[in-house]
Amino acid sequence: MGHLRKAAGPRVKGGRPLWERYRQVAEALARQGFGLVVDRLGLATHLPWPVRWRARWGRSPVPWPERVRQLLVELGPVWVKLGQLASLRADLFPAELVAALADLQDAVEPFDNRLAWQAVEAAWGRPVDTVLARWDLEPLASASVAQVYGAELRDGRAVVVKVRRPDIVSQAEADLALVRRLAEVAERRLEWARELELGRLVDELVETLRQEFDFRTEARNTQRAAAVMSGLSGHAVPEVIESLSGPSVLVTTRLGGTRLTDREGLARLGFDPASVARRFVLGVYHQVFGEGFFHADPHPGNVHLDPDGTLVWLDWGLAGRLDEAMRQRSVRLILALTRGQAEAVADALIGLAVAPTELDRAGLTEAVDRLRRRYYEARLDQFQMGEALWDLLRVARRFRLRIPTDYALLAKTAVIADGVVRQLDPRLSLVELGQELGPRLWWSEWAPHRWASALPERVWRWGETVWGLPYHLDEALRQLGQGAVRLRVDDRHLDYLARHWEQVAARITAALLLGAITVGLGLVVASGGGRQWPSGWAGWAFACSGGLGAAVVLRTLWRGHL
Repeated sequence: MGHLRKAAGPRVKGGRPLWERYRQVAEALARQGFGLVVDRLGLATHLPWPVRWRARWGRSPVPWPERVRQLLVELGPVWVKLGQLASLRADLFPAELVAALADLQDAVEPFDNRLAWQAVEAAWGRPVDTVLARWDLEPLASASVAQVYGAELRDGRAVVVKVRRPDIVSQAEADLALVRRLAEVAERRLEWARELELGRLVDELVETLRQEFDFRTEARNTQRAAAVMSGLSGHAVPEVIESLSGPSVLVTTRLGGTRLTDREGLARLGFDPASVARRFVLGVYHQVFGEGFFHADPHPGNVHLDPDGTLVWLDWGLAGRLDEAMRQRSVRLILALTRGQAEAVADALIGLAVAPTELDRAGLTEAVDRLRRRYYEARLDQFQMGEALWDLLRVARRFRLRIPTDYALLAKTAVIADGVVRQLDPRLSLVELGQELGPRLWWSEWAPHRWASALPERVWRWGETVWGLPYHLDEALRQLGQGAVRLRVDDRHLDYLARHWEQVAARITAALLLGAITVGLGLVVASGGGRQWPSGWAGWAFACSGGLGAAVVLRTLWRGHL
């Protein structure tokens, strides 16, 4: 990464240069015992020598996934958010790291109400009291990105006002730029980063986080969710007040209710928890398989039951999307899971993912079959659909299947839904309901209205393919005859070979340098008659060259190039 000029370059909030943020990151990594990472990312130059040595040789008794979690908390809200998003990718990261990141919470102090008031007035372009009849001074919630208030419009409607933290975007952009630079360096220097395609993954997480900063994304999600749930009776979604919502402020109607897992509250309202659980699962299945748009964080705080018995779905900041093809493959996967068909599950998993060319299909099927024996042979009330999907994602990672983000969101949704259902009715299982809904899911995949609309386009594409086949064959044969066929070489190991020969060259250079120093020492001693260190320019020249050579060798060893 090299040294950064302290007088120039990008700057973060408060006018601080970016190199200072690099120093803070390097110090945090060193404190958490990641000295090797500091070296490999080229951040050691931002640390004083004593800290470098402690980071390099110090050891921490705390498990590394917990230290990663502590590191993200220490670095601030943006890093915490990235960690929360990374915890959704059980198909990419080790299980112990995913478990540690899943515990990340937004532990931040509320910001001043006056700042929130000023931000709302700036967004609306008019005084707040001309729009609101009441503004609750105590926030309903305070997170790293926004603060939420209860309020009442002049027309009497109860609303929720979500206000973005002042300056959070400028702070985040500086940190996100730093994260991207570190990901680029990691891909060049670390094997696991290249295998993970860390740069692409970071770009994906950064884009998701940017969408979370823009409340128009959540507004669109909420409006689409309202349309999706309108087709299912007994479910509701808050209404977005479009005229008062924008990038930094979101206003929705306030829908009350009891948390879904509050069994005592449900009993007071006269509702049976088991029936509520079934309705909740039906809502999840309707979103995922019926409409292909689902709430990706349906924990009890985001799903309430109002006194009329309506399930209220709140906070649509994180939503998953499945197109028609993805939905059909998901249906096949769920049906194969509920029936215990290992080969069908493996086929569906391959259909969901981007598979490597050298995929071990037999090994994948065997791994899935081991999962089948673990889950399917258990009692239905012990079968945890969410955990089974999570384990499938881990199997996919082991066989280098690249799963789209929305499938990872689907697995997370299943895990959360499983937990909610078991709190409401421990005897109920998502797989049991999946078996009951099997015919409906099968019909959703093969119903005429699903494929009839796409049939004309498919027939047209097939016709074009068949019509153009003779031309493509003729063109291929012509290029083959002219010797114009190109051979594509898989270059995944070229980086490894380049690093290997770089180390070989560094070792040869170091050996030659040490040899030259040895020969020089012999000549100098000989010139002194073997009795004393020679004086004059020869002695000084040898001392300087020897010191320089030793410094080069030590620096090469320090950077791990030998």
